[in-house]
Amino acid sequence: MKKTHRHEHNPSPDRNKDAGEKKMSEKPSHVHVDGGRIETYLPPQIVQELKPQPRKDDPKEKLKFWIQFLTLFFVIIYTLFSGSQTYLFHESMKNDQRAYVGAWHPEKTNDWVIHNYGKTPASNVTDQVIFHLDKGKIDDIRKWLKTNPIEGDVLHIGVLFPSEGTVMGGAKTESGQPETLDQVLLRPEVRHGDMTVYMIGYTRYSDIFGDDHLTEFCFMWVPEVGGFDPGYGCKTYNTAN
Repeated sequence: MKKTHRHEHNPSPDRNKDAGEKKMSEKPSHVHVDGGRIETYLPPQIVQELKPQPRKDDPKEKLKFWIQFLTLFFVIIYTLFSGSQTYLFHESMKNDQRAYVGAWHPEKTNDWVIHNYGKTPASNVTDQVIFHLDKGKIDDIRKWLKTNPIEGDVLHIGVLFPSEGTVMGGAKTESGQPETLDQVLLRPEVRHGDMTVYMIGYTRYSDIFGDDHLTEFCFMWVPEVGGFDPGYGCKTYNTAN
């Protein structure tokens, strides 16, 4: 059998060295090789071009920024204004349409009525009234009530429709017995002017929007005119919400 000999091709060391020297001679002039490290030298003009340049303000960019800022500012202002206007409109509508309950004294009668002056029904209506007889005049009813709270039965009226009212029931006096206004005014000490009569009370109710309200009322009997006056010491107590 004929043997085939395989020959390995091994370039001579001298030939590799010559090729490496040739490659090194062909490297760019700004590349430097030192002990296996490759260093690059860049001309000053190129280094200057590669440095970050200070930003120049562009008038168009500034104008764009301020337009966007002012647009956002006015959008926020408009949103807040629209929200407040919606709230004010809603509150105005409620105040116009809600129930208003208070005390009413029909002419030529001694009756006092819990009356709905509003445009919609009032619910959960209650009231409490007292007649107070005093030898003098009270300067401040609200202050006086801090030591003389209203006591007596609470009248549960229920629902009052617009322009509807109900006559107040008998109220307790210092005697602890219920009396009507006519009975109080017919007392001798009242007729002779020795006692001042105060009618003091309050009413609570709810409107159709679910809000609760309180009306406080006070009236003083003035014998000289044969009627009640909400002034004098009663002024500090007559309030409503």
